[in-house]
Amino acid sequence: MNHKKIVEDYFKASQEMNADDMAKQFAEDIEIQNIAPNFTRYIYGINQFKRSTSDEASKIAKDMLAIFDDPKQKISKISEKGDTVEISISFEGVVNKDLGSQAPYKKGEVVKNESRSVFKFNDDHKIILIQNYVG
Repeated sequence: MNHKKIVEDYFKASQEMNADDMAKQFAEDIEIQNIAPNFTRYIYGINQFKRSTSDEASKIAKDMLAIFDDPKQKISKISEKGDTVEISISFEGVVNKDLGSQAPYKKGEVVKNESRSVFKFNDDHKIILIQNYVG
């Protein structure tokens, strides 16, 4: 089983906000950790994942992307070692509206961000752990 291909398919499905396709290669007891400098959000199991990607959550994600003209997100690096695949993700977009005086970016500014995700597979070649590192 090609773990890199599974991760690439997951990334493509996440770009399309297709939770069913994202979860195709999940183990039932998957753990997802969204790790940022000031907090970590945990998701346990496929059912909690699907609840977290409900229509409302999907709308919030789409609304966030809507503040950018032509947002681009791509895998900039992928590596595999044993049962683990790590990807680096590059994001770039131009802010298309005024976000207020407290916002870190102004209309017309280019926002670039790098993040990384680590995927661990079980013996059945299902994703058992995803760690998303942001910021």
